[in-house]
Amino acid sequence: MQSGITTPPADQLNRQRELELTLIYQTAQQITQLQSLSELLPHLVTEVSRTFNYNSMGVLLVDKATNEIVVRETIGLEREKHLGFRLPITAGVEGGIVGWVAYNGQPYLAADVRTSPRYVKTVEATRSELAVPLKIKDEVIGVLDVQSVLVNGLTEEDEFILSTLASQIAIAVENARLYEELAQAHAEIQRKADQLQRLLARTVDLQEEERRRIAADIHDSVIQLIYGALYETEGTLQRLPPNAAATQVDLQNIQTSLKQAISEIYKAIYDLWPASLDEMGLFPSLRSYMVQYEEDTGISCRLRIQGNPIRFNPPARITLFRILQEALYNVRKHAQATEVEVIFTFQEGRVKVMVQDNGIGFDQEKAMAERQHLGLISMRERAENIGGTFTIESKPGRGSVVAWEFLQDRLEREERND
Repeated sequence: MQSGITTPPADQLNRQRELELTLIYQTAQQITQLQSLSELLPHLVTEVSRTFNYNSMGVLLVDKATNEIVVRETIGLEREKHLGFRLPITAGVEGGIVGWVAYNGQPYLAADVRTSPRYVKTVEATRSELAVPLKIKDEVIGVLDVQSVLVNGLTEEDEFILSTLASQIAIAVENARLYEELAQAHAEIQRKADQLQRLLARTVDLQEEERRRIAADIHDSVIQLIYGALYETEGTLQRLPPNAAATQVDLQNIQTSLKQAISEIYKAIYDLWPASLDEMGLFPSLRSYMVQYEEDTGISCRLRIQGNPIRFNPPARITLFRILQEALYNVRKHAQATEVEVIFTFQEGRVKVMVQDNGIGFDQEKAMAERQHLGLISMRERAENIGGTFTIESKPGRGSVVAWEFLQDRLEREERND
């Protein structure tokens, strides 16, 4: 703190020290509440220099990679000139005052910089300089540096003030640095997660494209070949003489097998790519699938729609269809249910989809933790690809409810004006 020559009375000194300690405490309290270095450092130099009337103040932090001390924030004399300024951490004169303080971990007061061999001249107006270390467990992490335009403008009183503040400031700086590192790590994890999510979405898209291609190839080649064989047997039957009854029966059996093969292949094609999704939309395709599901499994299967339905965009259509296929397959394979219901609820810009059954249920936490049910994980990942959330409610012996919730605008088809 800049001072005059006259020594004040003892009671005035005591009041001054009490005021200084109060200011130190208040300043430290404000500083330690800030979490990031980008917030902390500007606030630190502003508050300390204003509170204790310093002409110029800077915070320098150690760069371990280069063994240098770097000006991270400053206020006062020629600020822009100082930002990013570096000095080596050394006891030699080339490190200047702050380099020496960072090296030795001790304060340094130059009452008149013109007589100090360690002073590195950066500002013409500077006449006195004080630097104190910022330490965490005896490790120097930075330096507080103040400068004055007056000879003897900085004294041992200022050294006491800054040294008292330094321990709190060091903790605040270290916490802020750790907070920033954690924030950066979190941002990197989020970036990787987003990248993985995009990769997963692209993988799913490629799978669907490949399914569509295989379905089309089977329809255009295998199905046509079987139909050709069916027509050949029909022609052969018509050309058989009346006394070839045994051959006629054999050919009719072959026809029956060929028709069954066509039926099974059509089911496989539908599972690979339900063409009705493009032609009729989600709900007609889903109803058709559920009718066949009920016939194949004997499980009563019902679709219920609540609210005003929307027109689904193509990615949403196939994603929801695949999710519900997987959910109904799980009911068929694991639930031992007699009834299952698929419920769509459209309300307030959100779409909720539920599949509930009256089966035996399962331990959902165990299933997800042990990754036993890859189907559940697949449903969750598919839903997340279009911005959905996935929840399960199930207890052994009480049935299950799996549910997904989406923002309507992520599912809705955009209507274009021609």
